[in-house]
Amino acid sequence: MGNITNIVEEGLKYPFKDFKKYLSFGVLHVLMIAFFLGGLISIFHYSFSFWGFNQTVNASSSITPSPTMLAIGVILFILAFIVNLFISGYNFKIIKYSIAKNSDVPDFSDYVQILGDGLKVVIVQIAYAILPTILFLLGFMLAINNNVGGFVNIIGSLILAIDIILAVVVAFVQIMAIAYMADKGRLSSAFEFKNISALISKMGPGQYVGALLFLAIALVIIYLAASIVLQIIGFIVMLIIPIILVAPFLVIILRSLLINSFMNISSSRVFGSIYNLATDNWENENNNAKSNTSENNALIEDLKAVEGNAVEDLNAVEDDAVEDLKAVEDNPVAEGLKAVEDNDSNSDDSTE
Repeated sequence: MGNITNIVEEGLKYPFKDFKKYLSFGVLHVLMIAFFLGGLISIFHYSFSFWGFNQTVNASSSITPSPTMLAIGVILFILAFIVNLFISGYNFKIIKYSIAKNSDVPDFSDYVQILGDGLKVVIVQIAYAILPTILFLLGFMLAINNNVGGFVNIIGSLILAIDIILAVVVAFVQIMAIAYMADKGRLSSAFEFKNISALISKMGPGQYVGALLFLAIALVIIYLAASIVLQIIGFIVMLIIPIILVAPFLVIILRSLLINSFMNISSSRVFGSIYNLATDNWENENNNAKSNTSENNALIEDLKAVEGNAVEDLNAVEDDAVEDLKAVEDNPVAEGLKAVEDNDSNSDDSTE
């Protein structure tokens, strides 16, 4: 738990190592929100004017839908998507830095690389979201359909419950998958489920989930505290400038500039550090296995050496015994005893 606490603490302090880059990243969040809201307003304006145009009997008195507003809305949505790619790519770069144990905050110089990495991250996120999304739509349609009967509604509710659990599991696995992709550099690495599950297993599923939950709790507390401060600021601004929407837009801008960017930078840093912890555990286990193998091999070699020495000793004893027998046979006393035995045998023969 000490390692996890240190990792999360370091991640929460990480954005402030380079406040300029932190604010620059916050500006990207503001731009994304601005483009998205602008596109949304443009599309709504076109949709409402088109609806009003069709619903009004006297078309000449209605608001004519403007294709320009539709085009502006589409362009703004595209710009918001591109900025989101850049944000995802920068988060990915932070994970890379964390895995490389680089304490610096990355810069924004390699735009093409960051956009490419962001696209890979979005592809992974979409791929991982396919199954939970399908189950959610299926369960939702079955749960709310009153024409299929109560039993089918219950089945739909069960599917939704299962989908919630699945979505949580997928989210946890996806974090390790993106970190693994950052380490290996290949898009396909994010779908090497055997290696990804092995990393989670080597770290310990309980420790892995606990680390992410600890990070989530810390970020939620910071987010709530900062949101309260922003609401107070918005209330004061509303009293000073009593113009509708000024205070809400100011709160949105400050939240994107300071809070959202902080949460992205901190969480990405922690994700990379958690991945390092998992790989360190894996390497330690492999090193221990290699050490045990080396010890076993050394033991086998020692046994072979003992066996060889025993065989040599037995051969030496056998050779010594043979030499001793030969020496006894060649001894004059032995020859004399043999001669006496031969004479006794001849005497016995002559008596007969």
